[in-house]
Amino acid sequence: MKKITLMLTLLAVSYGYSQGALPYDFGTVAVPTTHGFIADGIGNTVGNDVDPDDATNSVLTTTGSGENWDNAQVTFTAPIDLSDNDNNVIKFKFKATSGTGVGTHALKFEGGPPGDPQITFNTTDNAWTTIELDFPGGLGTYTKMVIFTDFGDGNTGVGTYLIDDIEITGAPCLSPILSPTEIDFSDPEDSQFIGGDGAVVTFTAAEEMQIQGVGANWDNAQISFCNPTDLSDNDNNSLRFRMRSTTAVAGEVHNHGVSFQPVAGASELNFTTTGQDWIDVELDFPAGLSAYPTMVIFVDNPIFGVGGTNTDTGTYLIDDITLGATVLGVDDFVVSEFIVFPNPSNTIWNVKSTKNINTLQVFDVLGKQVLSLSPNSDTALIDASGLRNGIYFARFNSAEGTKTVKLLKN
Repeated sequence: MKKITLMLTLLAVSYGYSQGALPYDFGTVAVPTTHGFIADGIGNTVGNDVDPDDATNSVLTTTGSGENWDNAQVTFTAPIDLSDNDNNVIKFKFKATSGTGVGTHALKFEGGPPGDPQITFNTTDNAWTTIELDFPGGLGTYTKMVIFTDFGDGNTGVGTYLIDDIEITGAPCLSPILSPTEIDFSDPEDSQFIGGDGAVVTFTAAEEMQIQGVGANWDNAQISFCNPTDLSDNDNNSLRFRMRSTTAVAGEVHNHGVSFQPVAGASELNFTTTGQDWIDVELDFPAGLSAYPTMVIFVDNPIFGVGGTNTDTGTYLIDDITLGATVLGVDDFVVSEFIVFPNPSNTIWNVKSTKNINTLQVFDVLGKQVLSLSPNSDTALIDASGLRNGIYFARFNSAEGTKTVKLLKN
């Protein structure tokens, strides 16, 4: 079974009726229940159906009517409390019964404090998908839950969807990456990665993670660790994994990045893939780092296009993530060449490289050059004190080529 977890998108809309208290499992075929869900729209429907994978199990079914905001909704007999940020993840199973491509849906709570919280989520095929929607801190209690079918203004979708096993639970997390532990996506715990900045994360039958980019500047797959992953041991902080594109043409080069966040500043390394060949990536993080609660893998990272604009929507597979000692002399490994720390910074960015840095330029998000240096060394200092807060891009030039890294000034 695949798993998707997506982060918050706040919007506003409203609608209404019925009863219940989580969790909901919708009964058996012999004794079905809708838990009081009703249709809210012109012509859409809500009812029970048989689980196509279990002839004894009853599930909720809803069919859209092509209206902008058609939905299935339930009013609770007692308000549901989303104020505990450690226990406000809504988890459920969701399945499209027809159609292909990416479908967009949403879940919303109403009848509470102003600003009804709403999270959109995507599905990519007709298999059962486990959805986990991690609501933010600072919320309240709510009397109504609304699940939108084919979501959005201008929607004309009339898809039919199955829903089961709705519950409220704690935030998903993964045990820290410790050598020789491997994330190979064979264990359900490995499937806690979520899509960030609109990216769609799913898990294949071949036990690989698939990331589908959406053309956003920083679309990514990310994971929160139950306990921070420690990168302070310089002899055992090399991250390795396998990756390939399923959409690139032969010889086409794409740029990516891995970042551990947030602590005082993220630590990010970059790498490339070419065509659709599997590559073994090794990212050797520098000394002097800390323990990090989140790991982010950027898909089509826009750092080659100074200015931060990324329009690529490539799809990538990742497998066999490990952390441990550096492995040297392996021809197929793609080793990152530059590390910048701290990042974000309000004074100085320190640069370390495995290559001699001939020159470097810093650009703002509009592509205007704001700094230029000629270090002619494998280290450099970039003075951030004269720059306004925001995003910048440092382009490093060496005999081996050019690399660009995103900088954050705070």
